Order: sequence, then C-alpha cells, then structure tokens
Amino acid sequence: MAYSCGPRSAATVRKLLKKLEKAHIGEYCTDHWRAFAQVIPTEKHKVGKAYTKNIEGVNTCLRARNRRLVRKTTCFSKKKENHDASLNLMFNYRNNQKSKHHTL
Repeated sequence: MAYSCGPRSAATVRKLLKKLEKAHIGEYCTDHWRAFAQVIPTEKHKVGKAYTKNIEGVNTCLRARNRRLVRKTTCFSKKKENHDASLNLMFNYRNNQKSKHHTL
C-alpha cells in the first residue's frame, strides 16, 4: 500500500501514516518496534508475530525481487532518490496487479 524510508523513528512512522490516511485503515498490525507504539492509537494497534506473519512474507518477496533492498549486494542504492524511485516502481506495479486480480 505504501512505504516510508527513514530512520527507525516516530517521525518515519508518521510519514507512513500520512501516506495511508486515504485508505481509512481500521487496524495496524506491527512488531514490537517502539516507534509504532508512540504514534499509532492503542485502539487501532495490534502487536505481535501472529499479526505480522503475512506482512513479513510480502517483505521477503519484495527483497527477493528488488536487490536494492538488500544491503550486502552490488545493487544496493546509496542515494535515497534511487531507493525511492525503485520502491515506487515496485509498489505501483504490485498495487496495480492486485487490483486487476480482484476485478476478474
């Protein structure tokens, strides 16, 4: 749906939530990362592996298909602009492919 690049901070989580505002998400499932707890309202926040198993599967898929997301490769982007452009392409493709399958 969306991503936000940056340090593991509450500011980065706020950027992500800003991008997700139009989606009207009822609940957020995360790991125990403190920044999520600082930003996401308690009533909308579910924490734990039971909730994030599928999300981690998607992250693994993204890393496998985009070597820029893996630090110790020759493809890793040092420039934030290149990283963002690559992620935009991937998310745009993935989001559009998902919507095509739902309309069939």
